[in-house]
Formats: sequence, structure tokens, C-alpha cells
Amino acid sequence: MRALVVVVAACGGAAAPPPKPVPPKPPAAAPQEVAWDKLVGNVHAIDVQGGDEGPSKHVKDVLAGEVGKPLDRGQLRDDLGSIYADGGVRDLAVTGVQDADGIRLMVTLVQQPKVHAFSAVDATGASIALPPSARVVTGMRLDPNLLDSFATALREDYLNRGFADVQVNWNLTPAGADAVDVKLELVPGTASIIDKRDFKGNAHAPAKELDAAIGATAVVPGSPWRDDEVERAMLLIQAYYYDHGFVNVRVAPPAHPQGRAPIVFDITEGDLFHLGTVEITGVDAATAKKYMAQVKVKKGDVFKRSAIAESMEKLRTAANVDVLPLTEVDTDKKTIGIKFEIQISK
Repeated sequence: MRALVVVVAACGGAAAPPPKPVPPKPPAAAPQEVAWDKLVGNVHAIDVQGGDEGPSKHVKDVLAGEVGKPLDRGQLRDDLGSIYADGGVRDLAVTGVQDADGIRLMVTLVQQPKVHAFSAVDATGASIALPPSARVVTGMRLDPNLLDSFATALREDYLNRGFADVQVNWNLTPAGADAVDVKLELVPGTASIIDKRDFKGNAHAPAKELDAAIGATAVVPGSPWRDDEVERAMLLIQAYYYDHGFVNVRVAPPAHPQGRAPIVFDITEGDLFHLGTVEITGVDAATAKKYMAQVKVKKGDVFKRSAIAESMEKLRTAANVDVLPLTEVDTDKKTIGIKFEIQISK
């Protein structure tokens, strides 16, 4: 049992009264979020919560330009978008707090998990080799843009081998706290191999000549289907027809085959056109007559685009001037008149 000792003043006076208790200070009020349109003043501080030290500093650095200025929500959205684009960020939330000396931006940062393992497999589950550069992904914060770049490269590799329907997706599997395993899953479909070239609707163009027009530059028999080569072959077929008077020719995109099959170009030729009046304008009659010697086409010829282009180039070289081709199409007579307009710089 403890004794209570009362200390009395040496002079024999009464006991000193106990001190009055000091009331505790009320806790500081938590910052209150304020509606964006109610915030006043300039941005004076940026607080970042969550995330590693490096990403938190990066967020502050990106938003540093907002300090000392009135709140600009459009610019703020652009800044946040650039942070997302840098990768490694899963979510960003920003609220505004009204302080006495301005606006405080409170940023909550949620980072992507770290990549524990990175691999690729085909539809059977067999591993697919990734390029050496893919090694940098392991240990990094997950960056969807970077993963998409590897998926795109893998898809393009299969496209170049004729797998026109290839699909590539990446999936995540938890691998402990703040970590995931990333797997690219590829479904190649069936490879398309061009067996031979076929043509439909080519009443005025022998298949042998169309085949020669395409040559060995695209859709070579025995090669895999590639969309860019198919488009090039279509343009070469059109170019052949433009040089044989069929200026309204249409070539339908070939149906994409499965497996080994012919590629079939379905052609709508249109009408055959001849040249109407051919003349030179923009200069006097005597000069026009002199320049006409450079023109290698005449009225009544079958329209030939390459011959028109060749005549234009000869005029440019001989006269050292610009030449503008002006055409006049008569759909009833099936003619195309052409004027080579000489443009002389003043």
C-alpha cells in the first residue's frame, strides 16, 4: 500500500491547491476534399500517396508545372495521361484539397505488379521462343504497352508465314505479393499458302499477261499469304488495265483461303476508252506545235496511262517547265480528251 505524502510549505501555511488539468488539444481536422469547381487560388502543393519512391517522384516531377498556377483540369488530364503512357501505373486518382494558401492536389498512385516470369506458348501449350530483348520485362513493373509490342512482333512473324488469322493475347497469373506471371498465348489458325494465281472476269486481258504483270514481286505461287503482297498484286493488275484503255477497272479483294489454295482475282473491266482531243495549252500556237513533237500519243489511240506520263516527262525536260494534265471524259463516246497545260513561272 502506497502512502500519499502531502508537502506543506516550510512557513507552515496551508497545502498548495493541485494544478488545474490542461484540456487536450482537439485533433487536427482531416483535409476535406472540395468539388473541383469550388477550389480557389493557385496550386501550391502536390502530395503523392502509394507507390515506390521512384514512381512517386516521377508523378511529382510531371505535375510540378501545375504549381503556382490556377487549376487547369484539361492540362491535368494530359499530365496524368503521360504518366499512364510511361507504363507501370495501374491507377491514378486525384482529388483537390482547399488549403488557406491555395489548392493541394492529393494523388493516389497504384502501381502495376512486378513481372515474375514472362513466356509465350502456342495453342498446344508448346513454348514459343521470345527475342532476347524480352528478358528486360522480368523484374519490371508490368507495362501493357511493352507487352503489346512483343505480342505485335510475334503476330507479325506469324502473318509473314501465312497465318492471316493469328491471334495473340497476354494473360496474368498471380505469383505472390505484388507479382504476376505473364504469358503470351498465340492461336495461329491455319497457314494460307498460295497454290497458284487465278483470274475471273478478264475478258480482254489474257491470264498469261496478267500473271506477267504481277511478276515475281507479289503473291508468288508457293509463298505464304501476305496482305501487303495481295494489295500490291491488285494494284499491278489495275496498272495493266489502265495501260490498255480500261480506266474504270475494279479488282475485288481476293477471298482469304484456308490452307493451300489458289488466289483468285475477281475483275470488273468496265468500258474501253480511247483518246479524244490531244492538245497543248498555256503557250502560243507556234510554241505548242513545237512542243507537240514531244507528245507520243494522238487522238484515237487506246488510252494508255504510262504513255501519258511519258509524254508529260518529255515535255518537262524539253521545255523546262511544269506540265499539268487536264482530262475531259466523254462516257457516251468512251473517249478521254487531254490537255497538257504548260505552266511557266513568272
